[in-house]
Amino acid sequence: MQNEKIATRVAYGRALAALGEKYDFFVMDADLSGSTQTAMFGKKFPERFANCGIAEENIPHIFDRFYMGRSGKSGIGLALTKEIVHLHKGTIRARNGDTGAVFEISIPVSR
Repeated sequence: MQNEKIATRVAYGRALAALGEKYDFFVMDADLSGSTQTAMFGKKFPERFANCGIAEENIPHIFDRFYMGRSGKSGIGLALTKEIVHLHKGTIRARNGDTGAVFEISIPVSR
């Protein structure tokens, strides 16, 4: 239907998936593939799609219980991990590396 009104991001996702049929390219996203609709491309061409890392705006909050970023996903796993690491008098940090999310955990050694 040509007169169908759709959100710009939906049109972007559809166009990207259509272009993937014609051209050989790779798409990378960071935790926003649902919002940016690049997930359409990823579903069609999983070998040419990477949804890596954590959106920079979410990093300060990923260890909060049930924090929900723009992707709409939430959970308790990282919050529990942080609690366990802290019970062992350790620290945990998160950052984006070259190939995706990186978690650094330090736990002191007892003697």
